[in-house]
Amino acid sequence: LELGQKLYRVQINPRFISDSLSLLKEKILNDTPMSACSFLADFAKFMRLILENSDERFISLERELQTINHYFNLQNQALDNKLSFSFSTSEEIDSKDWIVPPMLMQPFIVFTVEKIIKQDSREGNICVRIIDKEECIIFNVEFLSDSPINLLKNDNNVYNLIKERLNHINKLNKNKLKLSFNEFSCEENISFTSKMSVNIPYDLNV
Repeated sequence: LELGQKLYRVQINPRFISDSLSLLKEKILNDTPMSACSFLADFAKFMRLILENSDERFISLERELQTINHYFNLQNQALDNKLSFSFSTSEEIDSKDWIVPPMLMQPFIVFTVEKIIKQDSREGNICVRIIDKEECIIFNVEFLSDSPINLLKNDNNVYNLIKERLNHINKLNKNKLKLSFNEFSCEENISFTSKMSVNIPYDLNV
């Protein structure tokens, strides 16, 4: 089981790496050294975090949010600063104290950026929201747009990948993590929220 967990954690989208290196090459050829250096620094930080986190069963919530933020910054540069994203954490939560599985929500985040925003040219805002609820936190990744993404119909593999990862984690821990996905409309169907959520207990018995 532990080996299976490591294999999940080290998965990095090859297309993302290829696109990142191509963008870096383009910045160099276009004689924009400052932009190229900035992008290379973000890329190096992101890859370092990915490799370091791959050796850990759990990392701090603070470190996980840093990793996601680096990914968003890289994608934002690739999209000419057109990627809209935000972070929200309940005041009661100290991100240094909570531990989470690394890259747990990455499949949904990558799907939203690569498939919905890049390929389908959809506009919307991605919000990573951490909510305090009794003896657990709720780790939400929400995509707000003008129509639902119909994830479970269009790409059930994303949900199943996260679910399978959680099943492996839950076999190793007494207190269980719970996954859910919902889509709902707001303001009389003018806007939609597609939300992936994981309930993470405080005591994971690590």
